[in-house]
Amino acid sequence: MHFFRRLVAACAVTLLGGTGLAPGALAQQPHNWQMGFQPAFSPVMEQITSLHTGVLWLITLTTLFVGVLLVVVMLKFNRREGTIFGPNNCYCCVFRLM
Repeated sequence: MHFFRRLVAACAVTLLGGTGLAPGALAQQPHNWQMGFQPAFSPVMEQITSLHTGVLWLITLTTLFVGVLLVVVMLKFNRREGTIFGPNNCYCCVFRLM
């Protein structure tokens, strides 16, 4: 029974005392419709923010490149231009081999 009391007391001190030791963690609160991260207060978070920005630009450029390729394919192989399965077309040979 004595062990249980000490365990409960240690848990209470940890939970209640831990919030008083880290008041800086509650300094910045997110806002509605906030874009991006909260302001960085450490060099590690600044590096994470920089990495996040770089990956975002990379994904954006990749998406735009794939979108342009899709538009090119749609314009090149539309129905008005004719079928791609003509007798002298290289696609015909590929699909015949399948």
